[in-house]
Amino acid sequence: MKKQIIKILTEDMELNINGNENNLIQNKILDSLAIMNLIGNLEEKFNIEIDFGDITEENLNSIDDIEKLITRLKS
Repeated sequence: MKKQIIKILTEDMELNINGNENNLIQNKILDSLAIMNLIGNLEEKFNIEIDFGDITEENLNSIDDIEKLITRLKS
């Protein structure tokens, strides 16, 4: 799943990240527009629905955080 998330960020969204990047939001890699783009990509690729309440820094600030969010939503 991590590889798919990294592919979304690097290939689909053309962001510059170093593999298991932390602090995506704090380091301004993800801004509000990029976050909305990421949400759309995640929903499409993983067949999930991300509620507005789940769009938080805690859920999207690292690859690991994003993976945990997807895992939780898929279960």
